[in-house]
Amino acid sequence: MFDLAQELELSSTPGDAGAEILVGPSGQFVYGSSRGSGVVLVYSLKEDDTLVKVQEYNLSGTWPRSMAIRDSLMAVADQYGESVQVLNIDPVTGMLNTDNMDHNVFAAPPGPSFVGFMD
Repeated sequence: MFDLAQELELSSTPGDAGAEILVGPSGQFVYGSSRGSGVVLVYSLKEDDTLVKVQEYNLSGTWPRSMAIRDSLMAVADQYGESVQVLNIDPVTGMLNTDNMDHNVFAAPPGPSFVGFMD
């Protein structure tokens, strides 16, 4: 039997459904997507192993199906919007942004269910 270590909200929008959880490259930040309103929540991992929400990033779509992280980039596939959104990850704060991006939403085949980075 497992004990619940910590309970966190999926998003600030009632009725959203949690989706994917990823740990960032540094191990200091955790990213969780929420379907319905279409957000990625950014949590900072504290020294006592608790998570504290530092950002709720509104995506261009509403149904994040898959996320991938590579270095300082995050890609999020929007299943219903048939697109992939690319975001910058600030290495110090862990927060997401689109700074220095002219275009960060790209068309995808119908109903994308996975996104990843290739070498």
